Amino acid sequence: MPRLALLLVVALAATGCASAIDSRFALRGYDARGAGAIKRIAVAAWAPRELAGVGELAVQVATDLVKLRKNYLVKRPAVLEREFAEACDGVEGVLAVRVLDVQVAGDNVTTRAEASLFRCTDGALLWRTGGALEASSKDANLQNLAAAYVDRAGEGARRYAAPLFALLQQLLAPLPDPVLTDAEIDEKIELGRGAGGEAPLVAAAEAHPTGS
Repeated sequence: MPRLALLLVVALAATGCASAIDSRFALRGYDARGAGAIKRIAVAAWAPRELAGVGELAVQVATDLVKLRKNYLVKRPAVLEREFAEACDGVEGVLAVRVLDVQVAGDNVTTRAEASLFRCTDGALLWRTGGALEASSKDANLQNLAAAYVDRAGEGARRYAAPLFALLQQLLAPLPDPVLTDAEIDEKIELGRGAGGEAPLVAAAEAHPTGS
């Protein structure tokens, strides 16, 4: 397994926090396992301008989590200027992550964000979760993961990667999964290799769970 994917797997098991989700929405009548399900998506993120690099970090973390844990065909990541529709070209839907607030107190970082799945044809909101979580930027189980994200998202990842990962893995866990055909599974395998063969970072946390 590539090193980045291994780091993500280990990280998923290492972050055992209390529930961060405080809001949920699902569009009545939308069947993620039905014939009209959204499968091909862009993962996109937005963060306030004053949080330099956090939008890029959020889209990297969210993309890796979805590639590793969900059945979506992730066509590309994107950093949003304003609206999810900016990322709609060539895909059926957009999974948009909005980092709404970040508060830093020493090594502890409290992050509030929401994750939303939009359909590109009509702009419908299909699913959303939101919440906040306080976590340490120096979580011992996530230090390798945070360091690896520095190469993708800059030095800010040393402060924000571990807290953002801890929150986003909870927000994205309830994301409803589509069912892929055999051909689509093969397509997902190809897409999972990423540009230039770049695999997800997420695998290192599943071996060493932390407490709440």
